[in-house]
Amino acid sequence: MTPEQRRVTFAICMCVGLTFLVSAGLAFLIEPVSEDLGISDAGVEVVLSVPSIASLVVIFIAGQTGDQLGHRRTLLLLSGLFTAGGLLLASAQEIVGVIGGLALCGGAATAIQIVALGLLQESVPEGRARVSAFTTFGTVYPLALIVVPVLTAALLDAAVWRLVPLSWAAAGLVMVGVVAVLVRRTTPPRPFGEWLTLLLAGIALAAGVRFLDSIGRKGLMAPGTLVALSVLIAALIAFAVRFRVVAAPGFSFEPIRGPLIRALLLGVAVVSLVGAVTYVIVALEYMYDMSPLSAAVAVIPAQIGAILGAKVIAGAAMNRLGVRTAGRHLMLVLAVAQLPLVGMQADSPAW
Repeated sequence: MTPEQRRVTFAICMCVGLTFLVSAGLAFLIEPVSEDLGISDAGVEVVLSVPSIASLVVIFIAGQTGDQLGHRRTLLLLSGLFTAGGLLLASAQEIVGVIGGLALCGGAATAIQIVALGLLQESVPEGRARVSAFTTFGTVYPLALIVVPVLTAALLDAAVWRLVPLSWAAAGLVMVGVVAVLVRRTTPPRPFGEWLTLLLAGIALAAGVRFLDSIGRKGLMAPGTLVALSVLIAALIAFAVRFRVVAAPGFSFEPIRGPLIRALLLGVAVVSLVGAVTYVIVALEYMYDMSPLSAAVAVIPAQIGAILGAKVIAGAAMNRLGVRTAGRHLMLVLAVAQLPLVGMQADSPAW
């Protein structure tokens, strides 16, 4: 990679890594927050779902924002929103403040990840430099799951919970500084295109996920399920109407019509399901009455394996076999590696 590509890759990895403060730390944060503010069990369920809902709502519009406003400007804006969310959560006195803070942090975090990926694709277009950049990018998530839970748990053991979202706000300021110094303006901003179809598609996606989740946990006729279904239907109708009447809608089905893209999306879904094993391990460690800090330490070996897989194995496989062939072979290895989990029992050691 060129020095410029290294700087951009470092900035992207730094920013994306800091966004995982929310997803990797929330599981440890929710208990002291709910106890301090007197949030009920139903409220805790709502709070835990807020970051994912906000993420799904912005997932389509984030990509266009980066393309239209410019990746650098968009990252600066989103980093500011991330900081604002951390400050709002740190100052929350009731559940409304918690929800607002987590919505800002969760939505901004996902948008930063999407825009950063677009910037990486633009900055390192091809060749071995591209493989190196993306394998480095692939180590960010497991590395964050090594560092963030341990630091969050240690901070909660030593201080009040409000210091955790304050650290999120500080991370947002760090992202602003990193982007401002290391990422150059590459293209001038362009007029922002049609955005309502993107927003409606995100709302429909979020409502659909909540609807399916609520069916499994509460049943079809539960109030939460019916509310999610109502929002889903309304968003789909509004999306269909808007999609037909606008000459050039921002949302397009063209990208998902190619067979390679569909295979890639399937692979991402499978890998995401495998990633949930981390949280299963954390839950099993809690069954053994381990402290949050001990539970966070328990998943470190799995994340070290993920880092080695992303940077060493995946990089070598792509350079030797090509992206498509390497992807097929590594998916097969992944499937074989999951077979021991089939025989796992409640009394099995989490290691």
